[in-house]
Amino acid sequence: MMMKSAALAAGTMLLPAGGFDGVVSDKKVTEPVDDDLKSVVTGAYEKVERHMDELRVADALSEIFAVYKRLNKYIDETEPWVLAKDEA
Repeated sequence: MMMKSAALAAGTMLLPAGGFDGVVSDKKVTEPVDDDLKSVVTGAYEKVERHMDELRVADALSEIFAVYKRLNKYIDETEPWVLAKDEA
């Protein structure tokens, strides 16, 4: 999990610094892939909370890993590095 976290954080932090003059603005544009990601992330909180209330720590961690997997997939699907080059 630590490696996935570090890779995701590094990629997310470096992209805005390298493009968009270090600023990421909300263009108020969403696509189905954005809605799916939002659903996965917001749904995870309740699942993790329920698992922790039942002392099912391994299941809670699995839900957290699922969020990381979906975030990685989102980055692969949206290819923000391509957008950064287009906007430059």
